[in-house]
Amino acid sequence: MNNSNDRLIYIDLIKVFLTCLVVIHHAGQAYGNTGGVWIFSEIQQLDYLPTFFFFNASYMMGFYFFISGYFIYFSLKRKSKTKFIQQRLIKLGIPLLVFMIIIFTPLHFLLSDRKTNYISFAIDLYFNQPPLSLGHLWFVASLLIYSFTYLLLSSIGIKGNEQVPLKDWYPLIYLAFLIPINVFVRQYYPIDKLGNLVSSIRSCASSSIF
Repeated sequence: MNNSNDRLIYIDLIKVFLTCLVVIHHAGQAYGNTGGVWIFSEIQQLDYLPTFFFFNASYMMGFYFFISGYFIYFSLKRKSKTKFIQQRLIKLGIPLLVFMIIIFTPLHFLLSDRKTNYISFAIDLYFNQPPLSLGHLWFVASLLIYSFTYLLLSSIGIKGNEQVPLKDWYPLIYLAFLIPINVFVRQYYPIDKLGNLVSSIRSCASSSIF
């Protein structure tokens, strides 16, 4: 990339493709037996959809994070770490806080039984049920954490302008490391099986209905 106006078209096409998968995934969950609470749920479940969800979820969001992580290196080559942090907090941190404070927290409070005051409810939501307070922007919070983790690791790693050339077999090492971890995690945290989190959402939804 020679200047800021250059774009990698194939990367844009990959992101468009992944965006379509995200839409298809969430639109289809009302018709497949995958758990969760949806505004609309079809009584007649489609048996083949859980298989699609399983394979789709295994790489869809991970691919997004992979692309973002790949370009962090080049972003840090063009700007200082301080500037990088400022831009991340503005682009990701501000939208995350706005949605948490203005949208998700009031929404969950309205859907709850409201046995406590709003402040106590918000504190419980943020500290005891943080996924609910993040809502659909969980990936933004994750991206912030990954970005700062990369900065931390890079600060204690290679110094100066020294670069490690990318070898063809590096991705194989990455896959050999990541695949067993994914298998282990999915044994205890299956896709779309959220346990207590789902129960909490159902309780909120039931309270709003009745």
